[in-house]
Amino acid sequence: MRDFPIEATHFTLDGYRSNVTSQHGEDGILAYLLDAYPGVPQICLEVGACDGVKLSNTHSLWAKRGWRALLIDQDTTALSRRFGHLPNLAIIKGSIAARGAASLDEMAKRLGFPQEIGVASIDIDSFDYWVFAGLDYLKPAIAIVEFNPRIPVDVDYCDPEGTTFLRHSAAAVNRLAKQKGYRVVACTGPNAILVSEATIATNPAAVPDLSINALFDHAYARRFPRIVGTQFITDLPVYVRPPSLIMRGYGWVRYMGLTLRSAWRGKPKPVHTISPALRAHVERSGLWV
Repeated sequence: MRDFPIEATHFTLDGYRSNVTSQHGEDGILAYLLDAYPGVPQICLEVGACDGVKLSNTHSLWAKRGWRALLIDQDTTALSRRFGHLPNLAIIKGSIAARGAASLDEMAKRLGFPQEIGVASIDIDSFDYWVFAGLDYLKPAIAIVEFNPRIPVDVDYCDPEGTTFLRHSAAAVNRLAKQKGYRVVACTGPNAILVSEATIATNPAAVPDLSINALFDHAYARRFPRIVGTQFITDLPVYVRPPSLIMRGYGWVRYMGLTLRSAWRGKPKPVHTISPALRAHVERSGLWV
């Protein structure tokens, strides 16, 4: 095991970022955390597993380390073809819900997975916040939860449960993490990496204790304009500050262009209206419609 810093407030995990199958350096940070906390259960789950390789945060765990894994995706054709023979994998085709029979808790119970698992990666490009919020039976030592990096780091925004519009911000994930007994220890692009405080207590010096602003991947977020959107859900303009008439004009021209492009590609976005209640919810968070 490597030596770890004494002062956990003066470093980040960005230097450990590297990719094998992950996209934004999650593989390297997970390897670091598993070195720092070798006692976590060798069990993982990944929602949004795709083909098991492309953009996977857990591939190295179950394919190379032999961890038991639950892999979930709406299309498991390639995943089952390539890895369905592995005895340590449980593969589920379908969508998940934050609560009820299609929740991660209920799936894990039906498959006989224990409560304590090592890593949970949640990447469904929609209500990831509510999926993690709904975990009660499952208690991952480490969790990766995707957020919308277009929302400024100082805005604590989350879609109302049951609604999918802008998704949720890094600040909202950070707040939820604290409520559930976790700490955000790194942000890699659009992902927050969380470690349970119970796990951290076994080696407190291994991870930082910093604000979400200090951990946020500002270089990645600078790729996006001053208009918030979610490319998978809507192109409707929501602004990070009070928009001028020129900005509003640009926002709507941009929206129409993106809408036409999506229609041309046969992948239209599902959301094209903002209800008064949702508008009020968005504006209470500090964004502008």
